[in-house]
Amino acid sequence: MRTEEQQAAIDSFKTETKVLIRARAGSGKTWLLCEIAKENPNKRAQIIVFNKKNQEEMSSRLPQNADGKTCHSFCNKFVKGTIDRVGNKMWRIIYPSYNFKQDGLTKEEESSVREDFNSMKGLTSLCKSYFLDPKPDDIIFLLSHYDITFTVPTDKVISDCIRFVKESDNDDSCKDFDDMIRKAVLNNSIRPNFDMFFIDEAQDNTPVRSLMLEQLSRKGVQVGAVGDDRQAVYGFAGADCESLNKIIDLIKPNVMPLTINFRCGKQIIEYAKKIVPDIRAFDGSVDGVVSNIDYDEFYRLISDGDVAISRYNKVIIPICFKLIKEGRKATIQGRDFGAMLIKMVKDFKAKDIDEFYISIERWKDRQLKYCKSESATEAINDRFECLRYFADNSNTVEDIIKKIDSIFNDTKEGIKLSTAHKSKGLEWRRVFILDYNNFKMNKGLKPWQLLQEENLEYVAVTRAKENLYLVN
Repeated sequence: MRTEEQQAAIDSFKTETKVLIRARAGSGKTWLLCEIAKENPNKRAQIIVFNKKNQEEMSSRLPQNADGKTCHSFCNKFVKGTIDRVGNKMWRIIYPSYNFKQDGLTKEEESSVREDFNSMKGLTSLCKSYFLDPKPDDIIFLLSHYDITFTVPTDKVISDCIRFVKESDNDDSCKDFDDMIRKAVLNNSIRPNFDMFFIDEAQDNTPVRSLMLEQLSRKGVQVGAVGDDRQAVYGFAGADCESLNKIIDLIKPNVMPLTINFRCGKQIIEYAKKIVPDIRAFDGSVDGVVSNIDYDEFYRLISDGDVAISRYNKVIIPICFKLIKEGRKATIQGRDFGAMLIKMVKDFKAKDIDEFYISIERWKDRQLKYCKSESATEAINDRFECLRYFADNSNTVEDIIKKIDSIFNDTKEGIKLSTAHKSKGLEWRRVFILDYNNFKMNKGLKPWQLLQEENLEYVAVTRAKENLYLVN
């Protein structure tokens, strides 16, 4: 039985060539995309999903006339060159100008050049995802928007970044992950063998991905974007937090709402309304419960199959250790963060725990020296506190690596712990939000970052199907 909103959204693809569906959390957007494809059996549909896991989940549900791919996988076949597996393309382009291994540098100077080099890598990656033909004002926007700092003059940063992007665009010998999408759009080389084209999770689009919709529309393809602007939480990673509004400005689509949440209990949706007023509960949903509890009650209540969500990894790692020491099975969602920590441990090349402590202290001091935003400072402190906690509970450096690998294991059952970012797209019957009274950052943030903090709270709250516990 379809709701009026669902039927209207499905019907819109029978008459409209450009549609944007603003779908609130738990409103069944994956089901909707499958239904749109089924309702148009004579049209071939291409759906762009957020990641490989989403692709695997959707593939089993799509009809024969539809195909789901990640954006990188879809665009790659239209781009020349082989994948730079070791990721050294931009290193090779940037390094000569930011050579932190040159003779005659003091330790302090070497550290400074290395930080500039890493900042430039991040800046050029953002530029490749934002602008097809970057201008000086574009670079200034990125520097300000993302609080990227350098020790060299800003004029040099601007000219270097534009030059590095153009060198990368002209180099077809290999391609990095930014090129896989960028060059397909830059060269307008996508040859559609489909009639309908959808971008799922469009709230986390980059500007270059949004331009792809316009290009395909001009080629006669029926295009659609599906997303929830209040689930835009990846602005820190280069996603455009105004993506849906910019898609509306760019292609002028017919905008359709999906506001009914089928996942959460009615009381949970009433609570979510404090953040996103237009979300609604399905009439047939359970009542659900929202409870405020303390940590003693949290440890008493949490059991296998539950999830505990936090804003920071530094909150959930000690809790995971405590649960394990109590003989309970507990793991942390997000193997990529675990892999990043392991790489950091190995890169320090510390011979023993004492040397490791010295290395992470130096790393933190070096990183904080160039931080100008609260969010960047929090990210560095989060990694530092995580590494220090692992060291506090290990006897050797090798033991640190083993412990990280053990708890960042997504395949184990039991109690799951997760950051709010990693919980996106998932659901559990019972959800505990940790340190809820301090969940959102609110100091030193720009308006778009403050909105992302609200969005992150909304994401966390709407993961719960029956019981939501706010742990203070």
